Amino acid sequence: MNQPDPKARTSSGGAARRRAPIAVVVDGSAECHAAIAWSAREAAMHGTSIQLVHSRGSVRNRSGKAVFADARAALGSTPGIAGVEITEIATGGLLGSGFVPITARAHMLVIAAGSVQGQRTRLGAPYPALLAAKAKCPVVVIPRDMTDEGHVVVGVDGAGSSEDAIAVAFEEAAGRGVALKAVHTWNDFQLSTAIADDTDLPWDAVETGEKVVLSERLAGWRARFPDVPVIEIVTKDSPARQLAHQSRGAALLVIGSHGRGPISGLVFRSTSESLMYASRCPLVVVRKGLREER
Repeated sequence: MNQPDPKARTSSGGAARRRAPIAVVVDGSAECHAAIAWSAREAAMHGTSIQLVHSRGSVRNRSGKAVFADARAALGSTPGIAGVEITEIATGGLLGSGFVPITARAHMLVIAAGSVQGQRTRLGAPYPALLAAKAKCPVVVIPRDMTDEGHVVVGVDGAGSSEDAIAVAFEEAAGRGVALKAVHTWNDFQLSTAIADDTDLPWDAVETGEKVVLSERLAGWRARFPDVPVIEIVTKDSPARQLAHQSRGAALLVIGSHGRGPISGLVFRSTSESLMYASRCPLVVVRKGLREER
């Protein structure tokens, strides 16, 4: 998904890695430990490095040195990551001057939901949602209580904004050797088919049309990843509620984002914002148009 970073080199001065690093935000809190461990396992699976990212001034009474030491201690107790290179970087800000430039050089950026950076802003919007709207790579939110084994789930809409999310979901399912569950929901206000103007049609007729939408959206990706078993689910429900339900027992939930800023979030909470704290497995938010920019 990402282009190689020509500046990324092994500690022994070897050749540049084929993949950009998995960046994880650390702040010295216990809440970050699960995110650090998950990031390291993800880096091992993708054959890349892990980059510890600390925002100066975001943690009271903790120096950057102490924060990085805490993160490395957490990595020391994480099994299955032998050989994964660890790098550190300190930033001077949060969004534009801090994390966003890092996302341009990362495979994904990982944030713990219970950490300082995983909380809501004073406007009420989850900070990871604001970051995901500007990020140059997928943003992953690690919940406090989670499962990270099992299949991969992807939310699929009918308008094309989830195309980048579908790509990431197939990659992740293939890398894990697990099935992909593609979930497409609809309600009376969000029909994807040509019969959208007739909401009095029986469920069977609507379901048939929505199944066609889902199958068409997945066809090309099935051909690219023939070894990934795909389970298609079409249901009448709100996307956020159904995807939160599907996240239970999953290894990963992947969703798309329109990339709208915080102003629209004040008017109408997006599916990605709603799932920031409702998902029971790691949530991957992929902004629309990301693949074209990489």
